[in-house]
Amino acid sequence: MRLIAIVFCLFTAYSGFTQVPLKFRRSSKPYKYYDSRLLFKIAPLALIDEIEFPAIQGGLEIALSNKMSWYNEFGFRYRKALYENDDTGFVARRGYRIKSEVRYYFKDPDSKIGGRLTGYYLAVNLFYIKNVDNKYVGYYYQKDTSAFTQDDFGMTKKVLGGNFIIGNQMYLGKRFLFECYGGLGLRLRDIVTVGREFDHERDRESRGHHWTFTDLTGGRPELKDGKTTTINISIGVRFAYRLF
Repeated sequence: MRLIAIVFCLFTAYSGFTQVPLKFRRSSKPYKYYDSRLLFKIAPLALIDEIEFPAIQGGLEIALSNKMSWYNEFGFRYRKALYENDDTGFVARRGYRIKSEVRYYFKDPDSKIGGRLTGYYLAVNLFYIKNVDNKYVGYYYQKDTSAFTQDDFGMTKKVLGGNFIIGNQMYLGKRFLFECYGGLGLRLRDIVTVGREFDHERDRESRGHHWTFTDLTGGRPELKDGKTTTINISIGVRFAYRLF
């Protein structure tokens, strides 16, 4: 929740800045000469993503026309998350993300502030995530509170989904841009576990013995195999460098 609040504040602040008349800003130099056709982007919050996995993540946005663009992003896992299990090695830890997004910008690219690929936009995207990890659960066998036990197991999770996005992208200087966005969509999860003894129907999880994340229903999807569908909330920021 803190992360969402921080991103929301940044989004609000920069949105407010774009409403300030140009003559009252620090610099009144028009940005119309900074027309963009190709941007390289990084996603800094992916570096500290403890919910899915920390990743080095970046992508390219290409202008297709004055108001349309195509953005493709890739990220790969570079370390374990803070809550992950180090006591077992059922599977080799790894993971990656792929995203492809089509955008429509509302602003006229011939306006005095910015050129192509700036201003508010609407987008639709598709994404795929694969995460292979080792997990832990503390639980009461057959729901007997006197029979506490622990279970280490391996997990492979594949996620396919899509989002509708609204965002804002603006210049920080001649070459650098800042973007903040938020959106809503769906994700289809396919989970396969290895060596798991916990049974979600037979046993009862003891959440006081470990710290982890749950989904919107309050459960841990990795505690049972199979396919499930849930709402996907997308929110974040990116920094961009204008290549052309």
